[in-house]
Amino acid sequence: MFYGSKKRRLPRVLRQTDIKKKPLKDLVLEALTLADLKKLQKLRETFDLKVAAHRLEVSRVDVSNAVIRQRNDAAQLAVAASVTRQNDWDRKYLAPLEAQIAAIQTQLRECRVGMLEAMFGSSVSDGAQRYRRRPGVELLARRHALRAKIEEFMKARPTLQGPPHLAASTAQPKPPKHEKNVKVAGTTTEIDLSRIDSARLRELLERHYAKIQEEKNHLTQLKARAAISEEETRKQARRLRRSELQKQLEKVPICPYCSGPLDELSAHRDHIYPVAKGGKSTLGNLVFVCVKCNAYKKTMTLRSFLVLLELDHAVVHTHLEVLKKDF
Repeated sequence: MFYGSKKRRLPRVLRQTDIKKKPLKDLVLEALTLADLKKLQKLRETFDLKVAAHRLEVSRVDVSNAVIRQRNDAAQLAVAASVTRQNDWDRKYLAPLEAQIAAIQTQLRECRVGMLEAMFGSSVSDGAQRYRRRPGVELLARRHALRAKIEEFMKARPTLQGPPHLAASTAQPKPPKHEKNVKVAGTTTEIDLSRIDSARLRELLERHYAKIQEEKNHLTQLKARAAISEEETRKQARRLRRSELQKQLEKVPICPYCSGPLDELSAHRDHIYPVAKGGKSTLGNLVFVCVKCNAYKKTMTLRSFLVLLELDHAVVHTHLEVLKKDF
């Protein structure tokens, strides 16, 4: 498709060759984050399990192939033994008879006769060949007897075992792939898992975990210190003498917040700016209020408290100004 005079270029599909192949020697383990280190550790452990499984499979195949080789060798030996037995039988029983038959054949060749002698003389025939009668009949009879004897021996001859059926060996399993594309440090990297130092990886992970635990302990200590500081602040507030209540009642004889009744029995000290948010136990930040207001306010700021109970901001501010409080 064309737009005007320019050809539209389709987006190029990401190919495998576009992945940056970064050798492991350039990958600094110390510079990786905890998440990347845990990812590499998991991949290395998985790779080690596959390698162990591959070794077991190789051992199993080796044992199986050894058994197959033993069976094949035994089958070949059995065939060779049957051939040896048959050869020994032939040398012991058949060879002497065949030697005698060969000698008779030689004698028969010596007593062969021609056509005229066969027509006019005394001869005996053996197929197309004729021999003189006197030695020929005896030689042919002996040869016939020897051949019959050979046939009898052939019936008792040891059988020759056929060619053995040799089993095929099992092929060795393929080793697990040790190269894997992993995204670490924001880059897809081809890593040789077999070259990852497991001991070094565990050491770095232990350092990270120790650092995290140290930070947790430090945070716990800070929280403990803050709690101690808050408790000290509240102790200072409790040391505020009751005479301050009388001075406050002389200026504002009611609760400075809700304008309700206030006396020595119902008066509670309150930090105008809460201790939980950093308020101090100073006269300018402490005021006596009724039980209800103290219970509602808790750790809220004055503004939040007034909004929650819908109290008149101007009246409260006037009371606190009369008492010369900081708010």
